[in-house]
Amino acid sequence: MTDPPHTSSQRSIPGRDAKTSETGRKGWPTTVIVFIGLLLILEGALRVLEPSIPTPLDWPTADMQEKFEQITNLGDDRQTVDIAFVGSSVVNQSIDPVAFTDAANGIVSYNAAIGGAISPKSWRWWINEVVVPRLQPQVIVIGVASLDLNSGLADAFWGGLSGSRGFLQVDNEDSWTARFKDELHQRVALFRLRTVLRQPLRILVGFGETNPIEPTIGPYGAEPAGRDFEPYEVAEPKRRDLIDRELKDFRTQGPNLEELEGLVQDLQSQGVGVVLLNMPVTDDYIARHPNGMRDYTRYLGELADLARRRNIRFLDFGNSVSSLELFRNPTHLNQTGAALFSRDLADALADGTK
Repeated sequence: MTDPPHTSSQRSIPGRDAKTSETGRKGWPTTVIVFIGLLLILEGALRVLEPSIPTPLDWPTADMQEKFEQITNLGDDRQTVDIAFVGSSVVNQSIDPVAFTDAANGIVSYNAAIGGAISPKSWRWWINEVVVPRLQPQVIVIGVASLDLNSGLADAFWGGLSGSRGFLQVDNEDSWTARFKDELHQRVALFRLRTVLRQPLRILVGFGETNPIEPTIGPYGAEPAGRDFEPYEVAEPKRRDLIDRELKDFRTQGPNLEELEGLVQDLQSQGVGVVLLNMPVTDDYIARHPNGMRDYTRYLGELADLARRRNIRFLDFGNSVSSLELFRNPTHLNQTGAALFSRDLADALADGTK
């Protein structure tokens, strides 16, 4: 059997193929020139519009960025603190370092906790690489709520932190890649504004504002005075649903507890005192755990065991605030509650800090 004859559509035409190849070779420089031209136009436009575009964040959140700048400035001025508080928003919003310092007879404190950082792994890096080297605290108070130790909850914050410009600068501040990226940041608007350009909604909302990042941090890492919050609602649907998601598949054994203990060991190896603090919460928060009080009791036992293993102080303030009028929501005190709790905390820590 012989092969069927080739049709005209299958036949190679040398002259036409050579012409097509020649056209392709001549066309790519034009494409590159057009692409570079568009980049230059975009770069110029961004430089003109930059004053009206929201300030790009070097860190995952605005308050983390502000606290890094505060802490760095204090360190540059050789201003140290006696006590630094760390943790998630539970600590950030519920401990008032100004009220604490007033009640503690001048013991200087700083609230280095980060809103949204339900991530002992993030705390560990932040404390070891930023807080301790710059503020040189004698004591670190690690404030914890059960949701912070829930290893059934994915650690989303660490991904945002470890990929941020601030993290890379601190982690590789002496490397040539960090210096190169910093040079790009200073000179190229496309690179400098890349994180904002990925958030078009943020540009639309914040376009034209004279101060795109609203100040959220007062002296010593405190929430600014005079902020009013809505009265506490036990059954507030959005917060209740959020807590249910945070406590889903609740389990304390796992990476979060391991990172917390690793942080304690790190601090002890540097000669920094450590206090483990269970933060105030409401009864309805405890009831939201999958197994209610049984889960919460198990969590308290894990904290107490860790404190015994590492020979550190453990303060349990979980049920210390009984009035719902002092809470914003099940895990955060309001401004009045934070001031009262901070004074009580100063009294409890007094023996260990003088």
